[in-house]
Amino acid sequence: PGAIGWLQHYIYCSSERPVADISLVATLGIMGGMLGRYYNMGGTGLNQYLLLLGQTGVGKDELSRAPERLFSQIRSQVPSVDCFRGPGSFASGQALVKRLAKNPCFFSVLGEWGHTFKEMESPHAIGALGALKKAMLAVYNSSGQHQVLQGIAYSDSEKDPPAVTSPSLTLVCETAPERLLSNL
Repeated sequence: PGAIGWLQHYIYCSSERPVADISLVATLGIMGGMLGRYYNMGGTGLNQYLLLLGQTGVGKDELSRAPERLFSQIRSQVPSVDCFRGPGSFASGQALVKRLAKNPCFFSVLGEWGHTFKEMESPHAIGALGALKKAMLAVYNSSGQHQVLQGIAYSDSEKDPPAVTSPSLTLVCETAPERLLSNL
């Protein structure tokens, strides 16, 4: 019901391949990225790490297309709408923290998460992916009201991102089931 129901219906009806589950995940991602900072339960904020599993060709790319369609419709009246859309990937944990320092509430659509998950969980994972995993956990645990995600200290203090109060991160990921399940 309400705004979530309306948005899911819009995404479903405007999709090339309407799939209810895909439109629901896209809706939850968009709404979480726009409003997540304003919802707290028991001192814990709203971070969502959503994962859509689907075979190739079912329309998972709708997760990226739906926000663009919606934002293009409202951009002229709400120019700041683009600040809620995060990047399509993060090079490292430091990049994620810097992005949250610039904008403490947003959503990102990360395609083919199964590959990233495999690399992240590998015993030979590169340092950047280990730092990304660590940052994702830190953000998830520091999102409540009056909680703070501490910044990162570099030898060049000009590069240090500041601490972020009550960050809200929504990650909308998609992958094929066999890519993820083979790595669990």
